[in-house]
This record gives sequence, structure tokens and C-alpha cells, in this order.
Amino acid sequence: MVESYEFLTLLPPLLAIGLVVATRKVLLSLGLGVISAAFLVADGSPWGTVELVASAFA
Repeated sequence: MVESYEFLTLLPPLLAIGLVVATRKVLLSLGLGVISAAFLVADGSPWGTVELVASAFA
């Protein structure tokens, strides 16, 4: 999915920055940025996202 739409690679950092500004909770915002990036890498698969995040932090 990311190969077809390169502009989607900007979504996780923009999401994290927007959430930091809106909520002032940095760690939560960075965590959601990581999860959204894993979602894109997993081609939109929720289970693939869980696997990628778990393997990255295990």
C-alpha cells in the first residue's frame, strides 16, 4: 500500500505532531505514531500491525 501512495509515509509523523499539539501528551502521541506507521507497513492488516509492533518491542 505504501509503495502505491508515497504521501502516506507522511501520515504517522504528522499524526504524532498533531496529537502532541492537541493533547500535550508526548508519549501517547508517539505511540500512536508508531502504531499508525506499523499499520501502513502491514498493508492495513490489524493483526499484521500487532505482530510488527510486538516484534519491534520484544
